[in-house]
Amino acid sequence: MDLLTITLTAVALAMDAFAVSVANGVCLRGGLFRHMALFGVSFGAAQAIMPVIGYFIAETALRPIMSYANYIACGVLTLIGLRMLYESLRKDKDEECPVSVTVKLIVTLALATSVDALAVGVSFGLLGVGIWRASAIIGAVAFAFSFAGVYIGRKLGSKLGKGAEIAGGITLVGIGIKMLF
Repeated sequence: MDLLTITLTAVALAMDAFAVSVANGVCLRGGLFRHMALFGVSFGAAQAIMPVIGYFIAETALRPIMSYANYIACGVLTLIGLRMLYESLRKDKDEECPVSVTVKLIVTLALATSVDALAVGVSFGLLGVGIWRASAIIGAVAFAFSFAGVYIGRKLGSKLGKGAEIAGGITLVGIGIKMLF
């Protein structure tokens, strides 16, 4: 898989993290840089680790289905993208802010939004993608998007969150379809 495709996948995966960071940035009171760093590190680490776990699941448990790898990768990425689209379109416009943004909440959100990265790691394992480079790119992009998302949320409000998730979903569906060709 080429660098552009990996980077586009990383951007698509980071859209959930970005949207959550923007939404929480709206709710934050005080400690802006501290929260930007906490979100960036938490989301970046989770997004970097999950593809590695998925990759090794594919490498160990899924060898018998390698001849169908492109079809499976297409299906997984397309389903993830469609799920992102569905979730972003069904959310209420006026979701409430959490009572307080704690480290526990941030880590929980980071893990919840990185489940997609686990599935992408499985796809990468089936396709034989170099996981260490891909994982580093995914983690770095998630860090940057989450870090910036908190700031943007504080400054611009929640208007960008839903659009980011929609763009991420469309990108993953496109990459999934590209796997067939």
